[in-house]
Amino acid sequence: MLAAVFLAYDYSHELARRIDIKRVALEEEAKTLFPAVIRLSGRGPESVQDFIDEEAAESPLYRAPLGNAELVVGAYASEGTTVYVSESLENLRRSATGDTMRRLVGFLFMATVAAAVVNMVLFRVVSRPLQVLVGTVKKIGEGDFRLQSDSFRTNELGYLADEINSMSQSLAASEKTRLLQMAQAREIQRNLLPNGVEPDGFEVAQLFEPAEDVGGDFFDILMLCDRSWLVCVADVSGHGIPAAMNAAMLKTLVMQAAKTLVSPSQILQEANQQFTSMSLEGDFATVFMLRIDPCAGRFSYASAGHDPGWLLTEGTNLKQLPSTGLILGIDEDVTWEEPTGEFAAGDRMLIATDGVCETSDSSGRLFGRDRIGELLAHYRDAPADGVINLLNQALNEHRGAARQTDDVTALLIERNPGSNC
Repeated sequence: MLAAVFLAYDYSHELARRIDIKRVALEEEAKTLFPAVIRLSGRGPESVQDFIDEEAAESPLYRAPLGNAELVVGAYASEGTTVYVSESLENLRRSATGDTMRRLVGFLFMATVAAAVVNMVLFRVVSRPLQVLVGTVKKIGEGDFRLQSDSFRTNELGYLADEINSMSQSLAASEKTRLLQMAQAREIQRNLLPNGVEPDGFEVAQLFEPAEDVGGDFFDILMLCDRSWLVCVADVSGHGIPAAMNAAMLKTLVMQAAKTLVSPSQILQEANQQFTSMSLEGDFATVFMLRIDPCAGRFSYASAGHDPGWLLTEGTNLKQLPSTGLILGIDEDVTWEEPTGEFAAGDRMLIATDGVCETSDSSGRLFGRDRIGELLAHYRDAPADGVINLLNQALNEHRGAARQTDDVTALLIERNPGSNC
């Protein structure tokens, strides 16, 4: 818009200037021709002289129309005689237009060169440093808090780089504190697990690998008031700190109920009533609760929506122990069935959370329950802790480079041969 206004103004100004110059030149030319015109005045056509006398002499701009054309007129008068010299205004317009366009082209060329120079300077002084700063911020956002930006020549970019470095240092300090706190939380959660506690005459091997620093899986082994044993494996929904807090709460509720109750189904009912009333909407848990009577060599269990347990009896006979009721945290009044069975010497029982069978590789293929049973049967004669190590190795090999997305917990309980009360 400004270029169009400038172009119109420049053209008008240039045309007026050329008209003035041409008028002066024509007047000089008329003055030069005046003596000759005087001598030849009797021979020239008087009609033309009359037209010029009547039209051009009265034009204040020394411009006179002639038909469809417009003239620029220069005049010289002396002793009652006037000589007029004219030139078509169209010639001046073309000349002015040509000069204006040449100036416009020159202006555009210079503007293009200037813009290129400015862009180059901006790229070197602003754009490239900004790209470096953006890359630094992205890496910091990805967790590389040790990264520091280089200094820059300009004060503004230097100030921005200093602030980014300060932010990175603050984030690094916060991350260090967070990692320390998470390490403490991990130790606290592991200390809540039974360490070396085993029912009389039984061996227990365990696998506990949270997907994050802390998780929602837990297990516990408690002696009940009748001197039987309670084995509990639970999987609280979610991951990380919220799941760990719910797991700690549920563990406390189970321990409290187990002080006076011995039936797995009754302990589940008592814990579920409290857990449902205290947990947030959408929080739930699956629980496998096993009661072992070492003297009688029998067991009973109740499963709240938990993955099936595996019972490996004489030889390689495998039996699944399915869920006997709804998960915890849905309905306060739900009840569970409580199947019973024999736990003979040499028998093994595996209780695991769904993080075991749902371990997936990079293509999303699951480890699967069938492989758990196959591994138990194949390594029937291996020691219990060896079987757990082999299971962990198989899970890691199956997962490969994929990220662990769920907590993994497994307990293998074996009744020692020849054990008795």
